[in-house]
Formats: sequence, structure tokens, C-alpha cells
Amino acid sequence: MLDLAEKAGADRGRISDCVTDESYADWVKATTAKTLQGEVTGTPTVFVNGTKVDGFDTASVQAAVEKALS
Repeated sequence: MLDLAEKAGADRGRISDCVTDESYADWVKATTAKTLQGEVTGTPTVFVNGTKVDGFDTASVQAAVEKALS
């Protein structure tokens, strides 16, 4: 995984710890579960605060963020 990330341009030193200690394992599991449940129908798919945004244009995402903050 680290070799692939480095080939893609990531700084190995900056990402090594989170890869080896699996800092984001829970996020990966949750995201994979959402994908398999059919909530993700293509890329890009945008979620704000756990809610799928209809559309992925700037205005739609901004409106979703503003709604989540209110």
C-alpha cells in the first residue's frame, strides 16, 4: 500500500503511520458498507454529515454544507 501511495505522489513519511496503524480502518469499513448498500451509485458521490447530496456541483454541495451547519 505504501509503495502504491508513493508511486502516486504521496509523501511516504507523512502517511506511513496512518497506514501501518490503520487509523482510518473504521472509515474504510463504513464507506465500503455504504457503497455495498447502494447509496453510492457512481463517482463522484458526495455526502455531507452522512446525507447524500443530490448533485455534486459547487452550489449543491455548498447548500448541503450550509444546511448541515444551521
